[in-house]
Amino acid sequence: MPVTRRRQGAILLLLALALSASVAAASLPPVTRDHAAAVAGAINLRRGDLAGYTETRVRVTAQGLRFRIQMAKCAREPLPSELLADVYAPTFHGPGVGGSPEVGDGTEIWPSAALAGRVAADVSASRRISCFDKLYGAQLRLKLPKGVTVTVTGAALPPIVPGTYAARLTLVLHGPQEPAVFAPLERAARVSQAFYIDQFGFSDGQAYVGIYVTTPLVPPRLPLEQKVMKLLLARARATLP
Repeated sequence: MPVTRRRQGAILLLLALALSASVAAASLPPVTRDHAAAVAGAINLRRGDLAGYTETRVRVTAQGLRFRIQMAKCAREPLPSELLADVYAPTFHGPGVGGSPEVGDGTEIWPSAALAGRVAADVSASRRISCFDKLYGAQLRLKLPKGVTVTVTGAALPPIVPGTYAARLTLVLHGPQEPAVFAPLERAARVSQAFYIDQFGFSDGQAYVGIYVTTPLVPPRLPLEQKVMKLLLARARATLP
């Protein structure tokens, strides 16, 4: 079918618009190693974001770093050595029993948006949940008092907000009444207590923002998670190029 002058003009206009969009995207400077930590820190949760919560500083230990590397290898994710920056927010402790809920987040800056996207998509992947049980569950079992056992299960959750990823890990401790961890429960020969860890996150450009909320006995409340996610999404979009 012959191309009319009008149709040809429309095609040229679409090509021009596509080219201008790609040039504009390419003109945005990437986040470099020199600025990566400052960018990550500007996104993270900070004092005042969660009214009524107290905070403690996160200390990255050698054991924690080894666990991080083991998790990445097990889940076939990009290794931490590729990161330009990895900055943790303080841990926030709520007004509930034992400082619950507990909320934390961290922002990773990767060399490319593709790597950040891979990490975000893996949050709810079944292999990552399996790796958490294999590695964290094994560490936890070594520290439990005699007679106490733990089961770890996990499953993907619906997105907290569109375009994000989420999973829930459930740890159930089974054991005698005496250990302090079971103190809130009524006396019994053996009791069980559940702990919930919701992990969720998103990628935006070179950044991956990971959040967790932990609660005992009952799962975390969705409104709290939505509040945190929306806040960090808005902050990321305002901070990143």
